[in-house]
Amino acid sequence: MSESTTCAALLAGGRSKRMGHAKHDIQIDGKPMLQIMAELALSCCDDLIIAGPPGLLPEYDHASDVPEHQGFGPLAGIEAALLSGRGNRWLILPCDMPRLRSSDLVTLLQHAATICCFSDPKDPDRMLNLPMALDASHVCNLTQSLDAGIRSVGRWLTMENAAMVAPLDPVTTINLNTPEDVEQIQNND
Repeated sequence: MSESTTCAALLAGGRSKRMGHAKHDIQIDGKPMLQIMAELALSCCDDLIIAGPPGLLPEYDHASDVPEHQGFGPLAGIEAALLSGRGNRWLILPCDMPRLRSSDLVTLLQHAATICCFSDPKDPDRMLNLPMALDASHVCNLTQSLDAGIRSVGRWLTMENAAMVAPLDPVTTINLNTPEDVEQIQNND
């Protein structure tokens, strides 16, 4: 693997309780949201891995939670991706932010900090947990945090002293968690 290898991990293993069904299957602009996010990831990364159940976008490799962290949420999915050894620099994406822009993600990837995320456009003192960019070197700290019972992405980012990058346009950071969120994004197109 070369020094400049960047890999995206697309988190698609959530339960989607508020949505009521799998988010990754939701159609936005005539495409499943997971496909939109995969295409976005590959527009700025060398490789892509799906952190979620096998069978989602079978053309890509999948990373499953390590057994001792199975069911620990997004942090376990991030750990699984990093442990794959596929990249030196990682872009971690949720499956439910279909309005993100490639140029913004490149800004994250090129940031000098070893771990960074966007600040909330509505509250610049608050960080958005995802998307994030990080160096693979954070995997040991991540594993130790999971072993210590840390499950919150935000808490882990704070512990890692994640840098915050200037706010995005609020439209690009819409996170689709409920049917009303989907309706809102479709009505604004």
